[in-house]
Amino acid sequence: MTGCRFGHRDDLHAESSTISDIVRVRTGHICGWRTTYNESEVILEGEWMTTVSRSGTSDNSGVTMRYKVKKEDWEEFRRSIDARVLAALTGGLDCPGCADQPVEWVEVQFSDGTKRSVSYNAGSVSEPIADLLQKIRAIAEKSQISSKLRIN
Repeated sequence: MTGCRFGHRDDLHAESSTISDIVRVRTGHICGWRTTYNESEVILEGEWMTTVSRSGTSDNSGVTMRYKVKKEDWEEFRRSIDARVLAALTGGLDCPGCADQPVEWVEVQFSDGTKRSVSYNAGSVSEPIADLLQKIRAIAEKSQISSKLRIN
């Protein structure tokens, strides 16, 4: 199990990032036991939402779809990523996946290549991250794609 895979934190952006620094936000989950796994990912980048779903025994299996997002929705979403959200991107919480639990994660990527993320056991998300995930769901609903993807 690769539960701590997305537990990266770069303190350079702890309090100093600006809206224009954020270039991509990724979220997803992974669940795998013994011989098979299930993984999904949602990537918001500019005016695109990309969904990736994989399952089975090979990294080559899966489906990737891209959806257009309104520029205003992307800009509003970036503005919502404030110091409270960035402070919640603390790396791994406890030991994600250690008890064969599904692992969920969120990652914010910046224009200089650095990133902040958090990974956690399914259902144990902090309030700022839950709010961020709700905003991603709202964008998906506006783009009429929410029925086609899983957002933690």
